[in-house]
Amino acid sequence: MINQKRTGNKFRDLSWQEYKKERLKDSNFSYIEEEYFNNVVRWCRSANNAKQFSPNWAKVKSELEKDTNKYNL
Repeated sequence: MINQKRTGNKFRDLSWQEYKKERLKDSNFSYIEEEYFNNVVRWCRSANNAKQFSPNWAKVKSELEKDTNKYNL
């Protein structure tokens, strides 16, 4: 999620190469991460997926949800 934030701040499919490139900037990258990446990358494709994966993301309301509540839609 941090990598996506740093590279456009949008939910999207993230490739291993893009992830690795960003992680190398952090200076504590390990190739062991690839297995973990492959297991969790699907949860980063959309806000709904993130909410299913992370209790913290489940608490975050999207801008659309905020506007909907604000205008009683």
